[in-house]
Amino acid sequence: MLLSVALHHSEFPEMRRTTKISATMKVLIAETDTEFREHLIQRLEESGLEVYGSGNLDESVRLLESTGINLVVLGLSGFGRPSLAFMEEVLEKARGTKFVLINRTGNVSLSIEAMKLGAYDEIAVPVDIAVLHKKLLAAAGGPEGHGKQVEKTRI
Repeated sequence: MLLSVALHHSEFPEMRRTTKISATMKVLIAETDTEFREHLIQRLEESGLEVYGSGNLDESVRLLESTGINLVVLGLSGFGRPSLAFMEEVLEKARGTKFVLINRTGNVSLSIEAMKLGAYDEIAVPVDIAVLHKKLLAAAGGPEGHGKQVEKTRI
């Protein structure tokens, strides 16, 4: 898989201005593609977030329960329909949890169902880390990002 993600903090000054919010953000990357997940974790950690990763939905539930994570980046492609049951379970246990979906073009109907369940926002592949970071900050800060269209920006 070719990942087209490259940025430096100095290229995005808005990332430096958000340290206070970022310091309290705990993010879970739930994604089956190990290389992609690890890359996202690394890039988000570099921007100052506390990031956890899991390639398994049951493990993701345990991480959410034990760490106080309040934001989930959920890759829909690898998990398929079980990702919807995962969302329902998490939202039932922790209503304040926000989901940002990673969507590939073949999963539009699944993405629509996830948005109806309460997903906060989504981002298309290839993922632009700066855009994902902004979406996570918006999710942590309130409803201003809810319902935005999928970003299709590339670096």
